[in-house]
Amino acid sequence: MTGELHTLFFSPTDGTAKVVLAVAEGFGTGAVAHDMTLPRGRGSGLAFDQRDVVVIGAPVYAGRVPLVAAHYLERVQGNGAWAVLVGVYGNRAFEDALLELRDLCVRCGFRCLAAGAFIAEHSYTAEVATSRPDRADLLAARAFGATAARKFRRRPDLQRPPELSIPGNVPYKDRPPRVAMAPDTGEGCGRCNTCAEHCPTGAISFDDPRQVDAGRCIRCCSCVKRCPSQAKSFKHPDFLARRAALAASLGHLRREPEFFL
Repeated sequence: MTGELHTLFFSPTDGTAKVVLAVAEGFGTGAVAHDMTLPRGRGSGLAFDQRDVVVIGAPVYAGRVPLVAAHYLERVQGNGAWAVLVGVYGNRAFEDALLELRDLCVRCGFRCLAAGAFIAEHSYTAEVATSRPDRADLLAARAFGATAARKFRRRPDLQRPPELSIPGNVPYKDRPPRVAMAPDTGEGCGRCNTCAEHCPTGAISFDDPRQVDAGRCIRCCSCVKRCPSQAKSFKHPDFLARRAALAASLGHLRREPEFFL
């Protein structure tokens, strides 16, 4: 390729980032990383060149691309660059998210080369897809990247590629009604601000990390998974019920990655 290889991802709990970086490793070397997870990474829209390849990844939230990621992607200028799409879900289903990601990228001017749906540990509970993406997942991601690279080398100058066929529905599934909730903070909180530093919406106060804006919290659980003293947790009845249902129905399953080329 004569352009550059890039990665662009939204990844509050790191699962999507791990998969995207593995796909990029399979595609080529020396990828330029763009992390849109935190507010400082979404300060200005990116612009790419038609010779570039961008591995773009987002987690699946209730069958859709997270709104915060979708809103940022709408400001990215593809300018004819090639996109390799990655959707990462918590072992339930990716539903319309990967299709939505494709449509977002097409509207922004990307040419979509390939897409993959991968699995990561569910953000709500470690009992679902525990410790994934694991070694097998990352090997599959690298192999997928290498396959996408071979496709790219065969048709690098194709101006109007056929539409990449991805399962899903249009209109996309409705986003569930938003219930304002925020994690509770236990007595073990050491005020290290790890949670605030990694909050993708800036919902956690740096002055007092016990203070969380429930209206801005997207329940990504970055704070819960990252807290070194395990002081953050959700105790809202709706969250606890959903977590229990997920563990009961999906804890014993192992879904495998799917590829669309």
